[in-house]
Amino acid sequence: MRNALPALESLRRFNHTAALGVLWRDNVSYLYHALPGMSSVDALGRIGLFPATKGGIGLVLMAKLPFDEVRELYHGRDIPGFKNITALIAELKRIRSQGYARVLVYPDREQHTVAVAVGEPAHAAVAVSGWIPENNTDEIVSALREVADAIDTLGNELSDDASKVSEVHKSRPGV
Repeated sequence: MRNALPALESLRRFNHTAALGVLWRDNVSYLYHALPGMSSVDALGRIGLFPATKGGIGLVLMAKLPFDEVRELYHGRDIPGFKNITALIAELKRIRSQGYARVLVYPDREQHTVAVAVGEPAHAAVAVSGWIPENNTDEIVSALREVADAIDTLGNELSDDASKVSEVHKSRPGV
C-alpha cells in the first residue's frame, strides 16, 4: 500500500472520492477510500465490506471472473442492485467488453463510480466516485488505467525483489 499511495494520490485532481479495493467473495474490501481533502493515512482501511454488485470496484472485478463462478456465488440468493442473475451477467458482459465499469451508485445525487481492474489476472481495482458527467468518463478511465498500471508495475517489482531475496536465502543456507 505504501508504494501505491503516490499513484492513488494522483486521482485527487478530480476532487472526487478515490478508492482501491479487492474482491472478497461477494463483497469489496476497501484498502484505500479517500474523500476529497482526506489525508492518505485516514483513507487507509476506513471502510468495511460493501456489496460487490452495488459499486464499480466490485462489478469490474466480478466481470473478470468466469460467469459460472458468479452464478454459483449467487445461486439461490438475492443480488443487491439486480433483479436476477441474468441481469447481473448482462451487466458484467457489458463491463467486460468496455474494459471498465461506470455505475450509478447514488441516483438521488447523480453520483457515479468509474472503476478499472488492476493486474492480469485482476487482483484489485481502482475507482473515482462523484458527480461524473458522461463526457468526463474517458478522461477518468485513462487516469485510472495509468494508476492501475503503476500499481501493477510496483507489485511486479516487489514480487521480483522478493523472489531474488528468496533465491539468495536458498543459495546461502543460514542467511
